[in-house]
Amino acid sequence: MNRQLSLSYATNCYRWKLECEGFSLEEVESETEEDIDMQGYPGLSKDVPKGYADIRIKYKVKSEEENTDMLKRPAEYSPVYNTLIHGTNVDIEIERKY
Repeated sequence: MNRQLSLSYATNCYRWKLECEGFSLEEVESETEEDIDMQGYPGLSKDVPKGYADIRIKYKVKSEEENTDMLKRPAEYSPVYNTLIHGTNVDIEIERKY
């Protein structure tokens, strides 16, 4: 899943969860920033992790809700957020094609 698609999915999950909890939303925007050392990804350095060191997601929400802490809570129900925080099993299968 590419980064833009993942972010779009996370934003839609966030919006859906807020609306299910009764929040009235006029608009939701999101942006993301990531820190990655490109020495690790292609294997140029064995001392550098191959993935992201930090990921920051910012939601801009237009709503009548003034308590922004309450608006933050539903993001924790996102499948993308949950997978990043808790990890998941990944099976890789390679099939020879003739």
